[in-house]
Amino acid sequence: MISFQKQSLVNKLKIQIVITILFALVLGSAGIYGTYAMNEMVHKMFSDQLEPLMQTSKADIFFMEYSYSVVDYVCQTDKAKMAVISEKLTDHEKKMMEQVDQFRKTDLSSEDLSIINKFDSNWKEYKTSAKEVMALASEGKHEDATNLLDTETKQLMDEVNTVLDSLIEINEKDAKAEYAESQDLYSIIRNLSILILVITVILICLIFYLVSSRLNQQLTLLFKGMGEIGKGNLEYRIQMDGDDELARVSKTFDDMTVVINGVSNDIQNIADEAGNGNLSRRINTGDYRGDFLGMISRINELIDAIVKPLHEAMKLADSYASSNFTPRFDDSIQVKGEFLTFKDAMNQVGIQCSLAIRGVKTEIEALTSGMEETAASMEEIAGSVSVVADGAVNVSSYSNQSRDGVKQSLVALDELSKIVATIASKSEMASTTAMKTVELSARGKTLANQADKNMSEIMKSVSTTEAMVNDISEQMEEIGKIVFLISRIADQTSLLALNAAIEAARAGEAGLGFAVVADEVKDLAQDSQDSTEDIAEIIGNLQKRITEVTEAMKKSTQEVYTGNEAVSETLVLFNQIASEIDDINQQMSDIAGGTEEQAAATQEITASVHELGTLIEKTSDEAAGSAASTEEVSGAVSQVNKVVNDGALAIQRISNEMNKFIV
Repeated sequence: MISFQKQSLVNKLKIQIVITILFALVLGSAGIYGTYAMNEMVHKMFSDQLEPLMQTSKADIFFMEYSYSVVDYVCQTDKAKMAVISEKLTDHEKKMMEQVDQFRKTDLSSEDLSIINKFDSNWKEYKTSAKEVMALASEGKHEDATNLLDTETKQLMDEVNTVLDSLIEINEKDAKAEYAESQDLYSIIRNLSILILVITVILICLIFYLVSSRLNQQLTLLFKGMGEIGKGNLEYRIQMDGDDELARVSKTFDDMTVVINGVSNDIQNIADEAGNGNLSRRINTGDYRGDFLGMISRINELIDAIVKPLHEAMKLADSYASSNFTPRFDDSIQVKGEFLTFKDAMNQVGIQCSLAIRGVKTEIEALTSGMEETAASMEEIAGSVSVVADGAVNVSSYSNQSRDGVKQSLVALDELSKIVATIASKSEMASTTAMKTVELSARGKTLANQADKNMSEIMKSVSTTEAMVNDISEQMEEIGKIVFLISRIADQTSLLALNAAIEAARAGEAGLGFAVVADEVKDLAQDSQDSTEDIAEIIGNLQKRITEVTEAMKKSTQEVYTGNEAVSETLVLFNQIASEIDDINQQMSDIAGGTEEQAAATQEITASVHELGTLIEKTSDEAAGSAASTEEVSGAVSQVNKVVNDGALAIQRISNEMNKFIV
């Protein structure tokens, strides 16, 4: 059996209309039948009672006029008037007989036939008697005519009149019977119509009650579902039974709620994942269609537009933090607007740092090469100074031995002459080496100055990079302001949706659909606000990473400052080396002058032995001075060698630090 409640609204209306039509047809049929029956009865009354009654009544009238004309004829003495009355009698008779003949043509009962036959007989007798009366009157026998009229004719007239009255009475009786029958039929049809009408109204009211109660139940469920969805309870389902239009609307609404719930869950999940640092999560677009697909695609594109540059920036930051400045922002990643500036800034960080560090490494390598040459020259100077020191010691020894015996003075002088010649040669070599050392020191000083300038440029590049990073941080703050603006727009959208819901509530049922739309707009605005909060959190994480990059840049800046200080110290050491080498050169000049004087003294000793004592004394003094000078030179050379070694170690440390950077 088909359930009425499970029928669609259209079918319910069709059923109601069909039942109404059926009962209307029954009621109409009953009315038509009653009208037909009433018409038949009226027709029958008219043809069987009214017309015969009218015919008999007219016949009676014409008979009375005929009787009156007979009396009038008897009373007249004028022949002309008698002739006129005779013509009237003929006319009255004719009209009376026409009515009687028409009465004969009706559906006569046996009683009617009996009476009409009696009428014919009585009429015939009356007419004969009236003719006799008229004949007497025509002959002038008015008294006889009157006597006959008052006796026989009058009796016959009364009999005819009685017959006609009987016909009228019978037809009146039949008419009353027909009227009573029509009244009974009218009562039956009226009661039947009222019954059918009452049943129709009851059935229509019953159907209307069933339909309205079902509609009220379904609309209540729909309103409750809409209210729950409006409150944010996306887990609520209407679950309306039946297969009518509202049930299908309910199922469609539940399906829509499932889709909206899925969108909300996906957005919340991706926001949670992003909050936990998982930026690779995306919403599956295969689960959505239409505008939902477009919205989800735009959300994924928005995340990609933020995450891809962020990942690339994090990748570059990790490389830069690891002292590798060779990577650049991947050109395959398409960025626009502020992210394009961000991309250029990150690339400029790598480029400027690479150029600065590359220049420093080049200058450090040149400085290292110069320091190696200086170290080699200092080793030669040290060797020469050792030889000079040994010679000075020998001179002192020989001078002391010359005091013990003049005999050995010539031999000593010869040896002294050779030693002095050797000393002069070594002193000249030492002077030449010292000159080279002076040149190398000047070159080292120049390279140290250049390294100092390069370190200054590096410091400027690092400062520029730090400014760029700070600019990036400011731009991220601007992005945060934009996100805050979007959040405010979402708040305003929620407020507008609330106002629209209030206006829709004021509009009543006409605004229900708009209220649902306003609630959806409010939910989407809330989702947008949640997304902006997540984006703000992501930007906060990005700012933290930028802060880490800034800290790394500060460390790099500190390292560069340390390198700059080392280069400055190296420059100071080179200045000290240059000063010491100038002193060594001066001392070597003094030694060369002393050896020349010793050679002259030796020649004088050879030329004049007599002056030997004096020359020996002077030689002893000069030898002591030479020993002291060579000791001073040896100490200075050791100090210079220490300074050079310290400079080499400082440059080596700088080189090791700079080799950490990959450019």
